[in-house]
Amino acid sequence: MDAQLVAKELKVQTLLTGRVRQRGDGLTIGVELINAQDNSEMWGQQYNRKLADVFAVQEEIAKEVSAKLRLKLTGAEQEQLAKRPTENLKAFQYYMQGRAAAQRRTSADLLASVSYYEKALQEDGNYALAYAGLSDAYANLGYYGSIAPMEGRRKAEEAARKALAVDDKLAEAHTALGQVYIAFAPSNFPTGDGELKHAIELNPNLAVARYNLGLSLIRQGRLDEALTELTKARELDPLSSVIARAVVIPYYFKRDYARAFELLQQANELGPPLSATWEIGLYIRAGKLDQAFAEIEKAKATREDDPLFVYSSGMAYAAAGKQAEAREVVQELEKMGGTGLGTGHWIAKICATLNDKDLAIEWLERVLATGSIGVFYKDEPVWDSIRDDPRFASFVEKVMGKTQ
Repeated sequence: MDAQLVAKELKVQTLLTGRVRQRGDGLTIGVELINAQDNSEMWGQQYNRKLADVFAVQEEIAKEVSAKLRLKLTGAEQEQLAKRPTENLKAFQYYMQGRAAAQRRTSADLLASVSYYEKALQEDGNYALAYAGLSDAYANLGYYGSIAPMEGRRKAEEAARKALAVDDKLAEAHTALGQVYIAFAPSNFPTGDGELKHAIELNPNLAVARYNLGLSLIRQGRLDEALTELTKARELDPLSSVIARAVVIPYYFKRDYARAFELLQQANELGPPLSATWEIGLYIRAGKLDQAFAEIEKAKATREDDPLFVYSSGMAYAAAGKQAEAREVVQELEKMGGTGLGTGHWIAKICATLNDKDLAIEWLERVLATGSIGVFYKDEPVWDSIRDDPRFASFVEKVMGKTQ
């Protein structure tokens, strides 16, 4: 791509471009620092190294680039620049595979990411970033219903604390722990937000920390503040479909369905549709039910065992007035959730869409009583049919946990 176009999209003045060629155990790395204003080369260098030296090369390039940009690094920044998360190349490769899989957010991909992170930790048991990644994957599996939410929370917290035990200055580790406090009900927003803000202090450019803080603010009903954090996260990581999707939520919850759906379509260009719990609701509210069914049909072959996909199908059936099909999906989700009731929260959404208010509230109370509820958005439009019911108000008060 043209450097000037990339720089304009990313809102930066300087780009680092590079090419890597591997032949046997040898690496040839060509690097150029480009002034995006006139496309001129500010600096260029070629490195010929062995594959085993890849971490040393990363450090060498970072130092040379910072020098060419005349960056005045603080002692802490210099220390951070010299820090190597791992010396094990296999561990690094497994970690990167885990991150790539986790970004796609389907049940199969999240399970695959757990496997990759575990392989990374087998190679290097002190790889704090891999523990943080493992925590994030388990948290997502828990609140996406692929495993019981209680199990997801327990395993996510365990991995996050292991990451912090290895490196308590790792921003990703504080982000992982913060996510545990905000993503599962009842929540502890003060503690969770504190961890996320500390992560941002440690690394202001860590998009995932701002993303999780944005989600926390959404759950607290602070939609404008959430949009500010999520927009910053989007600027920091413009290729993340997960973050792009989250930017949609404040508009959706404000009932600006046209703008929300426009942004959702942009997010779908980066990753698979119907990979967030609230997303099918926007298709319904925006009057795009036919498109929703088309996406469901396309995804059947690859996601039929994905609880999130099954739930999305049930919501679409309920909105279309296909009661029998919707209730069949409810039964399927009950089986998938098992004794842990991991999908009970979603069943409540389908019941609310069917206008079966008593059953919706019954399911919400069941999952809260058993600790089986993951991320819950009180302002989500799906709850409008039961919002005035005192039982729902009581549920919201319990599920919100500590907010001050």
